[in-house]
Amino acid sequence: MPLSADTSYKDINCHPGKTYFITADDGSVTVQSIVADPAQGDVIKSEGTVETGERLRYEGGANKLRITPSASGVFYTVTEAK
Repeated sequence: MPLSADTSYKDINCHPGKTYFITADDGSVTVQSIVADPAQGDVIKSEGTVETGERLRYEGGANKLRITPSASGVFYTVTEAK
């Protein structure tokens, strides 16, 4: 479970077609999906905000998930469903 040192985003590689769960503690995180498009470059779409104690389910075709914490000291997890 990463602990954010500041509000810098972190890109996490993922596999298109898989399901991911994102959780947050001690703050919130903003989740964006990134799809690599050869014609347009990276296409970034907002997937929502995860507040403390909540869980976001992401099912889609992204190559990466971008996690941006609201403050330093936010714990968050990104878990691939089996």
